[in-house]
Amino acid sequence: MTTVLYQIVNIGSPKWKNVPDELSLHKIDFIDIDRVNHNYPCLYLYWGASVVDSQYCGKLDLKKLADSGLILPIVTDASKFRDFIPQTLGNVNALIYDINGNEKLNKYILNFFGIINQSRKIFISYKRSDTTELAILLFDELTRLGFHPFLDSYSIEPGVDFQEYLKHELADSDVFVFLNSKDYPKSEFTTEEIECAQKLNEGVVRVDFYGASRKWHLLNFANITVSRFKSFLGQILGFRYGIGKKIVKEIVEKIEERRAAFYEYRRKAMIDSYRKMHPLVDIVGVNNDLLFDGAEISAVCVHIPKSTDLEKEDAELNLFCSQKKLSCNKILLYDSQYCRRNMFNHLKWLNTNMPNVIQTRDINA
Repeated sequence: MTTVLYQIVNIGSPKWKNVPDELSLHKIDFIDIDRVNHNYPCLYLYWGASVVDSQYCGKLDLKKLADSGLILPIVTDASKFRDFIPQTLGNVNALIYDINGNEKLNKYILNFFGIINQSRKIFISYKRSDTTELAILLFDELTRLGFHPFLDSYSIEPGVDFQEYLKHELADSDVFVFLNSKDYPKSEFTTEEIECAQKLNEGVVRVDFYGASRKWHLLNFANITVSRFKSFLGQILGFRYGIGKKIVKEIVEKIEERRAAFYEYRRKAMIDSYRKMHPLVDIVGVNNDLLFDGAEISAVCVHIPKSTDLEKEDAELNLFCSQKKLSCNKILLYDSQYCRRNMFNHLKWLNTNMPNVIQTRDINA
């Protein structure tokens, strides 16, 4: 039997009886309340389907779970929230289980357990001469859906080193989307962006238009092919009249379909890279994502670290050290090869001025 690393407890009248394959691959499963192992992460789902569900008579302290951010109310109709969900959960924003309920709940669970990055940053790479209009459509749609897309014409501040800023944002993204048009390889900048994404082992969504080069040798990617008819219409009419919307919909679906796999691939690649330089290090932790060499315990950050990353990983490493009765330095490893100088210097400053908490370190050092 596969070991369960991430636990979910059903309360109320659940629609989900079994965990979908996408989640079970990550060792997520339903657990009875009496079998919850408090050494492992756990999420409580409160399903409200009738007035009966508004009255909870079990032994869980719902208010305590709500205050800790460990419980998610779920209803099919937002107007029924107060009728179907206990009053003690009244301040917790519910997930509305509509026609896209499975997809939304999958994403929430993967985000909750940290299996995919909650920042949802997407880097859009394109050639201005032929796909600017589509890039803007994609940027707008991703923004509307709660992603944080990066598009050079919208996202770069004035007065900064353009290429340094560009590479930093690429390194800090979850997915690299490139609109592979006929003219795309003609720019040294777009070619360099692909090379950077590959060096970072970043997940790539490649959108191939008719007549585009297929020379790219990509490792961690998903592909969308735009038909010859739509490619020509895009060139002649621009990406209006519904042409761009259909392509954008495909791109967004592919991003969501592969984002968890992209994230996991990059995380494992970083761990493998570190182990090559430190062959005696042991991989430990409940989901085999910590590295221990006897004196230091390290976690991996697949983007440029922020204060929230430091806080989260410091707490998790403290918990692990406490359980194993370890006394050692705590390190957050990240790839600094495209980190902006001011951010790199800031992280070094934090290391010097906050010596008693987790330290950041370049995984290539």
